[in-house]
Amino acid sequence: MSSIKSVLRSLPETGELILHLDAEDGSASTWDPKISDNRLIVLRSETWIGFSQGLNLAAGTAGNQYLGRIDADDICLPWRWKYQISAIAETDVHFGSMLHYYTDGLMPFILPHYPVALSPREFLVVAESTNPGFHPAALIRRTAFEKLGGYRDVMCEDYDLSLRALADGMSLSRGLLPVTVYRHHSEQATAATDWTVRLAKDPDVRTGQNSVTEILDSQNISRRQVLDSLGARYPMARREFRALF
Repeated sequence: MSSIKSVLRSLPETGELILHLDAEDGSASTWDPKISDNRLIVLRSETWIGFSQGLNLAAGTAGNQYLGRIDADDICLPWRWKYQISAIAETDVHFGSMLHYYTDGLMPFILPHYPVALSPREFLVVAESTNPGFHPAALIRRTAFEKLGGYRDVMCEDYDLSLRALADGMSLSRGLLPVTVYRHHSEQATAATDWTVRLAKDPDVRTGQNSVTEILDSQNISRRQVLDSLGARYPMARREFRALF
């Protein structure tokens, strides 16, 4: 409920919050947010359609030119939409930064993410090896999303979408300002100890990364030069993307 309220507080009057309730546990037919706001649209699936198709259903219902993402247990920071709508002016996809909220210990705590912004060229270089975008902090142009055909039912739907966007020649960037408080817990797929290893071996990811490699090679972009410049501007990049340095 706090996530819904945080989004509505930050949304412009012309914005929409589309909430999809899947049929996994029966809550789609019974859950009631008890919020009176005409910007809130609740979609209910009577049969299970899954995460990626749920996102596509919500995106297809939206009426605005930008599509933003946030998970049900995350918090939207007040300045998110104003900041990201301004930041996306020169790109097709913009990722904000995040605050990380850890809840599994005895004392919950919040940590900021490494302060590292990525230009479109830097995003391209990093994305060849790892996912530099935060899905719950994403803003994408509707036209770009529709051109890509939305999300696919793959292991990592957000990285897959970014890789396909890059392969299509779209421009992606990441900003410094946190826009989402992202909740970490032990039940997340990414919390599994073998997540990184499985992701690196995933055929869809490998195909997308190979497409990025072809772009970098065709444009004669020096990975080392781009990374050295990034590390000089943002020393924390050497920690976040340590495997690349």
